[in-house]
Amino acid sequence: MIDTLELVEVEWIDACEMEAGWHTLDEIKDHTICPCRDVGWLVPTDRPDQVVIMASFSGKMTTHSDDVDQGGRVTAIPKAWIVKIRKLVYHRD
Repeated sequence: MIDTLELVEVEWIDACEMEAGWHTLDEIKDHTICPCRDVGWLVPTDRPDQVVIMASFSGKMTTHSDDVDQGGRVTAIPKAWIVKIRKLVYHRD
């Protein structure tokens, strides 16, 4: 299953909250959003408004009643927040 998914780097912008407490208006004016980058396998979904990537893949797991593929460290990112998606090339031995 993993061979059918693309490995990608997603560059995106996230909201960024200031730490708790009082801040000067100048500090508040200088506060910015947070640029982020994630790498993972692009998981196809039926959601046109988001991209889902998983950073870990474990293959078939026998711990479930069905023998199914599993992934972890999954992130759903709104498409409106995405700056760029880069396809990555990797070599599997």
